[in-house]
Amino acid sequence: MFCPKCGANLKDGSRFCSKCGSSIGGQGGRPGYPPQMAASSMPPKKKKGNTGLIVFLIILLVLVIAGVGMGILYYMNEKKEAELLESVRAEFQEGNEDDEEDEDRRRKKDEEDDDEDEEREGDRDREEEGLSTTAAATEAEALATEAATTAAQAMTTAAATTAAPMTNEPVTVSLQYSAQTSFSGLIRAGVVKATAVDSSHVVQRGTTIDNSAWSAFDGQATTSWQEGAAGHGIGEYVGISFDREYQVQVVTFRLGNHRSDSWYVKNDVPKVLSINLGGQVFSVTFPREMVEFAVVLSRPVAASSIRVTVDDVYYGTEYEDATIAEIGVYGR
Repeated sequence: MFCPKCGANLKDGSRFCSKCGSSIGGQGGRPGYPPQMAASSMPPKKKKGNTGLIVFLIILLVLVIAGVGMGILYYMNEKKEAELLESVRAEFQEGNEDDEEDEDRRRKKDEEDDDEDEEREGDRDREEEGLSTTAAATEAEALATEAATTAAQAMTTAAATTAAPMTNEPVTVSLQYSAQTSFSGLIRAGVVKATAVDSSHVVQRGTTIDNSAWSAFDGQATTSWQEGAAGHGIGEYVGISFDREYQVQVVTFRLGNHRSDSWYVKNDVPKVLSINLGGQVFSVTFPREMVEFAVVLSRPVAASSIRVTVDDVYYGTEYEDATIAEIGVYGR
C-alpha cells in the first residue's frame, strides 16, 4: 500500500501517511486497491447520557429552594407574633399606667374633697364659736339676773346654816393632777341644773351647742362654759347650787375647750381662778395643760354651792372666750 501523495510505502490498513501525514482514503490509493473509507465517513460514537444526574440536581435545587422559602416564612411568622405580643404588652402596660393615673387622680380628688370638707367644717365651727357680743350680753344678762337671785338665796342660806368643824387652823389648798388624787370615801356632789348661773356666755345661734353655765357641770368634758363678755373674760364667773350641803374636800377642773386639741389652743384657758365655797374664797394658779386638775382642801369645808371667777387667762390663738369644760365637787 502506497501513499497516493508522496508514494511512501505504508502498512496495510493505515489511515494516515507516516511520511507526509496525509489522509489515506477515497480514490487516492493505488489502482486495484479498494477505495479506503475516509475517517470522516465513519459514524460518530454516541456519548453516554447525563440526564439522571441533571434530574437529581434539579430536584435537589428545588428542595433547597423550598427549604429556604419555608425558613423565611417561619422567620416572618415568628417576627409577626413577637411584634403582636410586644404590641399587646405595650397596650396592657399603657392600660395599667392609665389605671394608675386614674387612681392617682381619684386619690388627689378625694384628698382635695377631704380638705374642702375640713375647711367647711372649720368654717362652721368658727361660725358656731363666733360671738355677737351685744346680743349675747343682752341674753346672758337676762338669764344671769334670774339665776343669780336663786343662787344668792341658796348661798345666803348655806352661809347661815354652815356648821364647819371647830378649829382655828385656816383652810389651805394644794393643786394636784386628778389622776394622782385619792377620792376614797368621797362622792360627787349632786347639782341642780336650774340654779346654774354665769355672768355671761357665748350664744351660738342656729346650732345646738350650749355654752351656758350648765355645760361646766353636766359631766361631759366635750361641752364647756364659754364667757361672752368683751375682752379675755377677766372677772367673769360661773356657779351652781348643790342638791344638799356637803363637806367639800376636793374640787376638780378641766380648763379650756376639751372638744379637741385644736380647739383647746384656739380659746383662752383660765390661769388663775377664785373658788368660793360656803363663803370661803381660795385663789389657785393652774398650769396650761389639757388634763384634769384637783384642788385639794386641807380640811373639809361645808358648802351647798360653788362659784368660780376668772382672774387671769392664757391667751388662745383665735378667740378671747375664757373657757371651762368641767367642774366637779367631791365631799361627804
